[in-house]
Amino acid sequence: MNKILIPFLLVFLLLLLSCGDSAVSMMDTDGGNTLSIPVDDPGHVEMCHDNMTNLASACAMFYGMENRYPEELSELGTSGIYEDWDEPCPGCGELYRYSTDLYVTYTIECPMPTDPNHGYVIDGKCSWPPGSGGGIEGCRSNMRSLFSGCAMFYGQENRYPAHLKELGISGVMENWDLVCPDCGELYSYYSDPAGTTCVIQCPLPDDPGHGFIEDGVISW
Repeated sequence: MNKILIPFLLVFLLLLLSCGDSAVSMMDTDGGNTLSIPVDDPGHVEMCHDNMTNLASACAMFYGMENRYPEELSELGTSGIYEDWDEPCPGCGELYRYSTDLYVTYTIECPMPTDPNHGYVIDGKCSWPPGSGGGIEGCRSNMRSLFSGCAMFYGQENRYPAHLKELGISGVMENWDLVCPDCGELYSYYSDPAGTTCVIQCPLPDDPGHGFIEDGVISW
């Protein structure tokens, strides 16, 4: 009986080892392919959008101080305006792409090597891939864009606009009439008579809403 079982067990073990080698080989191949492609967590999209809009707000503040955009994003750090200028895209770990002509336009783009990537910001106007910028994220992106426009207006007029419509009248920001994507209302805005301060607040009639921006300081 033992003489019959031993050869059978040996053949069974050899079959197991053969199957195991195939499984490892397949796992190695799949694993290699997976590692070569950046894995994009859904939370990375919102974080990346936050990073780009923070950089855009800082560029607008720099323009207000220097009457030009920074040559490189590192100038935001050396000027003391934004210490976290080198915060990378959380999806790929690369620094954001930046280009400018110094006086009229600038672009901040996600460096994620996918199509589409997380989007870009041109002159304070955010452009996100479809379906990636609604709700609270879209609202906060709108508020940052509006403050970028207010900061640029301050650079030109040495005061904040009396109302957001002035951004459109002055040509600084044509899409000044952005609305909260959740309630469809225009943003609440306040500036003192001298134009030394400004507050942009989400109009959502919930408590809490999506937050506010006061003189460039974000509440969320």
